[in-house]
Amino acid sequence: MKRSGLSTVAVLVVLAAGCGRSKHAPPGPRFSALLVASAEMGAAPELTAAAWDSIDTMSAHIRERQQRGDDKYEALFTVLFRVFHYERELKRDDPQFYTFTSVLKGRRGTSLGLSEVALVLAERLALPLEGVAVPGHVYVRVPGAPPRNFELLRRAESLPNAWYRSTYGPWPEVGAGLGRALSPREIVGLTWFQVGEFHRQQGERSEAKRAYEKARQNFPDYLDAQTKLEDLGRSTEHEPAK
Repeated sequence: MKRSGLSTVAVLVVLAAGCGRSKHAPPGPRFSALLVASAEMGAAPELTAAAWDSIDTMSAHIRERQQRGDDKYEALFTVLFRVFHYERELKRDDPQFYTFTSVLKGRRGTSLGLSEVALVLAERLALPLEGVAVPGHVYVRVPGAPPRNFELLRRAESLPNAWYRSTYGPWPEVGAGLGRALSPREIVGLTWFQVGEFHRQQGERSEAKRAYEKARQNFPDYLDAQTKLEDLGRSTEHEPAK
């Protein structure tokens, strides 16, 4: 994955420009964190510049539906899947399907990529929505007792907690960062982890190591990142001398 060379300062300029054009809330922490991470991951500058307008346009469509009396969350997911035709990606693991700005452009994503877009839209609209990681998967939910879960690989079908346990479980109750609400930085950490997995599968060890380290920095509780770093170190130690 090539790096764009777009600096954090340049990304902040984009954020400031978007804030100046906005008629509603300025960019929030999820959007800001994912935009900066996308630039660090090599997203093209034009994708960074277009991200705010994409979110703003979708948010306007959602507000229109909400004003007509639609359920707030049904409005969000109707716009995402039926108006803008976002699609799921089940087979390919290329970073374009979970790097935030690339998902916005291509309108296709993994569970992580689709969750990033949904969470930023919810942030933009001041809707309570959480991202939740389980082994190999991410979904979103409205907090509550019980929570209202939305499965984005099924066009936001509502599924109970037990479905996630039976499909993706088991997972530790504490200490692994799973099954609970994720912070913006932790979502970025999950994205870096997937970038690391992609580079590792391509045999690009230095890029994989960098990505896993970024994942660990952003999401210290996510044990898989530490495990993969340790595995990468062991495999390097046992390489034959050249």
